[in-house]
Amino acid sequence: MTQKSFAFYQFSHLLVIAGKTRKVELLQLTATVPLPHGVHTVKFSPTGCCFAVGCIDGLVVVIGSVTHAVLRTIKGHSLTVCGCAFSPDGTLLATGSRDNTVKVWQMATGSEVCTLSGH
Repeated sequence: MTQKSFAFYQFSHLLVIAGKTRKVELLQLTATVPLPHGVHTVKFSPTGCCFAVGCIDGLVVVIGSVTHAVLRTIKGHSLTVCGCAFSPDGTLLATGSRDNTVKVWQMATGSEVCTLSGH
């Protein structure tokens, strides 16, 4: 993993990201989405229409990329969600947690498809 440095300009929503890639990225942030939980990981869906946020309290929050609205809150893990991955077609979301489980969720309903223990 490439180590990066981040900085916000104090008078705007401009984020600067620099790393060992020999370039500097400037991002203009247009919105913030307040969450009641600490965040550990974030992953965009393949289409970019939404993103999943894995929280330290075991929740997964799915947020619309355009509307910035919470589309779904998924409960099922008992500890921090450390990783999220969407299926290539975006219909499934896999989440891994410090509770040693990987859970697969149906994106359309938020229902749990299966749990893999010991991971």
